[in-house]
Amino acid sequence: SRLGCAFAGWLRVGWDGPDGSRPLPVAPLPKATSLVQPGGGRWILRCSPTGESSNPALPSAPPAHAPEGQAPWLGLFEQPAPSRPRDAQAFDTGGDGELRAYAWAPRGADFGKAGRFAVSVLDAFRVRGGVWSSLSAPSPWQDAQQVSEIFGYESSVSASWHLDLDPSGRAGVLSVGVRGSTDLFAVEENRAVSPLLNASQKGVGPITSVVQVGTTYYIAAQEEQRGLRVFALEGGEARLLGQYADLPQGRGSAPELVRGAGEDALGIWTRGPGWFVFPLDMRTGAVEPAIEVTPRVLSRVPRSCEPDEDGYLLEGPVGVEPYVDFVGGAERVAAHGFKGRFVVSDRGICVRELAALADAPIDRSLRVVPSSQGSTLRVPLVVSDRNDHGRRWGFRCAD
Repeated sequence: SRLGCAFAGWLRVGWDGPDGSRPLPVAPLPKATSLVQPGGGRWILRCSPTGESSNPALPSAPPAHAPEGQAPWLGLFEQPAPSRPRDAQAFDTGGDGELRAYAWAPRGADFGKAGRFAVSVLDAFRVRGGVWSSLSAPSPWQDAQQVSEIFGYESSVSASWHLDLDPSGRAGVLSVGVRGSTDLFAVEENRAVSPLLNASQKGVGPITSVVQVGTTYYIAAQEEQRGLRVFALEGGEARLLGQYADLPQGRGSAPELVRGAGEDALGIWTRGPGWFVFPLDMRTGAVEPAIEVTPRVLSRVPRSCEPDEDGYLLEGPVGVEPYVDFVGGAERVAAHGFKGRFVVSDRGICVRELAALADAPIDRSLRVVPSSQGSTLRVPLVVSDRNDHGRRWGFRCAD
């Protein structure tokens, strides 16, 4: 073409004429072609700081003078550990970086009668009040030896802790596994932790997602060969709502349970090139026709949700890591690991809020620089600085 040529793996841009000839005319720019990416495209965001930040995180290591063998008794980010008697026999542990669990009892007392159990949890989408705690509950374990094994103090016993949160970020189901048995606990802000059931005995496999609808917890457990089982946990019993196979999904992305944003509703969210939300009948478990969000729609940042936006509430990673231009005095900030909370309905998709991790420590002196474009930045973003004494910082973004 007049612009150049491609030949045998080589690309030439421009042409040279014979020596002494007149310059060749400038070739017109070809018409731009937009290509929709398979994962929904890469968002381009402009984010400005709001000036809001959490309190700095507490020390992440026990003091050097702590007695040998004593529990570290660490807080979670800016939230201190619960108070305990000075001479208590105590255990604490962390799980997935966003959970801290505690168990304690007066020294010499029967753990099954006098022991207490509590957890603290991070909601990464909030700046202030992002770390919340349950109320302490009676210990579900009968003796200190059992607690020691479950909290990972015995090297010969492998224990696992995993918390699956409801999309609201303020309640969830805690899985605690040891010696081939997995116990499930309901965890909720400002409520006592309560046992749900022994998942192993009830045939509940590894949990992939959790939602809370009213007082009922619904859990999804992944099975082999692209199968999914959904249970309703009510009154300490597990009721199988349904088994689902061959739902469309992308690689490495298991189907997830979702719930209504404003009313009682239940659905399954699958992700591939586009998103699909399959409404479920909460009584029979029957699958209804899917709500589809196409790759073309996902190639742009969704509009900001209205406060009373209705639909299905989703929480998950952004398909393709966005390019973010931090402005307003935050030009040195960089972040990764973006995830969002979205509402999907027959009317389309909107974004409630975004969260991300800082690439490097954020300067404590970060301040807002007023911008004439500030009124157009409507999507909240919380960036977590997880370094020692780090904070969560508030931003507002737009495309």
